[in-house]
Amino acid sequence: MMHEQEHVEEDLVSHQQNLTDLEFLRMENDMLRRENNRLVKLRNPPLTYDTIQGNEKLVTHYTGLTPSTFATLCKFVFSMKFTYEDGWDVQCLSSEDQLLLSLMKLRNDFAFIDI
Repeated sequence: MMHEQEHVEEDLVSHQQNLTDLEFLRMENDMLRRENNRLVKLRNPPLTYDTIQGNEKLVTHYTGLTPSTFATLCKFVFSMKFTYEDGWDVQCLSSEDQLLLSLMKLRNDFAFIDI
């Protein structure tokens, strides 16, 4: 009887250790997945105005404008009130990115899949 109880206790301890190991591995996996996503974003940052505004050549290449002209145009364009159909509103893109994408399409005739 005593031997059987010791065996059950050993199984319980082993089971708890396995659960602890599994939980640790899940947490480690989650942490590594987040770190990988962060590193991928650093290696391939999204094309936004924030990522190119410090590089005058890139701004001019994509928009045909200098950064200061782009900023002036952006202030002018977005000082107006836009009314979209059915009350729709752009929420996922900054005003700078909206203008950047529009100018990229006009200047370079990128396909929509490219922008």
